[in-house]
Amino acid sequence: MGTTASWVRSHRMIAFFALAYALSWSLIPFGSFLPTGALIAALVVIAIADGRPGFRELGSRIVRWRVHWIWYVAALGVPIAIHVVTITANAHLSSAAISFDQLDPWYGLVVVFASRLVDPLNGPVAEEPSWRGFAQPTLQQSNSPLVATLILATLVTVYAWLFNRADGSVLITLLAHAAEGTVRRRPCGPTASTPTA
Repeated sequence: MGTTASWVRSHRMIAFFALAYALSWSLIPFGSFLPTGALIAALVVIAIADGRPGFRELGSRIVRWRVHWIWYVAALGVPIAIHVVTITANAHLSSAAISFDQLDPWYGLVVVFASRLVDPLNGPVAEEPSWRGFAQPTLQQSNSPLVATLILATLVTVYAWLFNRADGSVLITLLAHAAEGTVRRRPCGPTASTPTA
């Protein structure tokens, strides 16, 4: 264990990425995916490389809520604004009319949003603490925020930018991820199978 622990301490990002991808994709042969793979990988690497101080640091990032109000607006408003623009563009570019009957009631969206915040198998809570809470700050110890973000750029650029602008708050990226997943639950306007009035 001493040699393995020493290697993980010296190569924490390689260990994290290898373990995250191995765990996350390990269930693919069985027709599934392990969404908590990156979180488990981060927790394993933190346990080996940093111990309790590492867990304290990760925990403080997850609950860091004292950030400028504009980052709450960005985290919640940008995904909604993108969805509204997409629905509007779809309505103007297609011949089908949008029916308000197709939309979920607001309280349904609140329930979906709240469940996405706490359900470890539904995205944000399994991903944000690992990618933004562990990987981003670890990469930024030896790289600029730009280089660290470029390393994590595949599918996560917006969240990395938001993380850096909101003083390293994982909570803000978790809110944005949950908001994006909440408004993305349905197609953006009428589809070929959607009955129109």
